[in-house]
Amino acid sequence: MSGPYFRGRPFPRRISCPRCGNLIDLSGEDFSKLAPKKPTSLEEVKALFSEGELQYLEIGETSKAYTVKPKIYLGRKAFVAISDVVKLVGGHYFSAGRMSKFIIPKEQAVE
Repeated sequence: MSGPYFRGRPFPRRISCPRCGNLIDLSGEDFSKLAPKKPTSLEEVKALFSEGELQYLEIGETSKAYTVKPKIYLGRKAFVAISDVVKLVGGHYFSAGRMSKFIIPKEQAVE
């Protein structure tokens, strides 16, 4: 399969999933440039989440990272949605019982 044609027919670059309707890219291009940029302030971290999500989250800042801590039990769907946003900007989940939180590292200045 070379080029945009396969057996004389145009090869689709993107298709829709028949189950969920999500757009699936078949071109092989890198779409990492579409991910949100790494936040540089507390306001940018808050802007990553919707108003509905913000009412259940406590967002803080330390010298090395931003922290996003759930105020209540989120449930599976909300947890996955928040985790996906945090992972897109380079963060991760730190599991420690009641002290569990999402951590988004700050950019380190190159000296």
